[in-house]
Amino acid sequence: MEMCSLEDYLESVSNLPSKVQSNFSNLRELDEKCLRLVEEIQIQALQVIEQDEQAKVAVAGGVKRSRRTAVTDSSVDAKLDPLIKQAHQTADEKVKVASSTYDLVDKHIQRLDAILRKAEDEVRERIDQASLEQLQAPVQESGGGSTRRKEALQKLRAAAASASANASVLAMPAGAPRGRNPDLDLPIDPNEPTYCVCNRVSFGQMIACDHLECKIEWFHFECVGLNPETHNTKAKWYCSECASLRKKTK
Repeated sequence: MEMCSLEDYLESVSNLPSKVQSNFSNLRELDEKCLRLVEEIQIQALQVIEQDEQAKVAVAGGVKRSRRTAVTDSSVDAKLDPLIKQAHQTADEKVKVASSTYDLVDKHIQRLDAILRKAEDEVRERIDQASLEQLQAPVQESGGGSTRRKEALQKLRAAAASASANASVLAMPAGAPRGRNPDLDLPIDPNEPTYCVCNRVSFGQMIACDHLECKIEWFHFECVGLNPETHNTKAKWYCSECASLRKKTK
């Protein structure tokens, strides 16, 4: 497919509405012509049938057929064939005009898609190049460290922490507390709630006690000696304290 710039495309597409309108006008005229031909064929066919009926009545009454009243296949073909051929030709022209209109619009759509894909690739390349230049730019030493490199590392660390937290949340069942990765050196919000027997904030995969009145409710797998890969999450699980209470009440 021939590639063109957006300016060239806009210039070429500016004439598209007039071309499409012209084709639709042509289609309307061909459609009206086709309808007229069909009506004329119907009229001629009715006349032929009427003449044939009159001839049959005359023969039944003992009157010989005249050349005017006699209806033959050749006379019928001579009247109807030209009209039928014109109707077929007109229908074929309608199909051609409709197909050319579709191809015209489709061509512009494909060119626009190609231009948009090229623009997206260029924008993506510029973003990647800018990010690479930012990381490879000469550093400014200040207090024995690189300010720009530190900022870049902080951004990368924050992005990694966000991705890890999202993965942990997706792995948890509905209603589980949002966790963090304890291996990342990130500040802890003092107001963040704590869970489990270790009294730490949520991180990694956690399991909920199925006792409705459990005081802790959520536990880290590692703290209660469970393996998240082998544990049956569909089976009910009770923490040690709630399990003891259940035994006493039985």
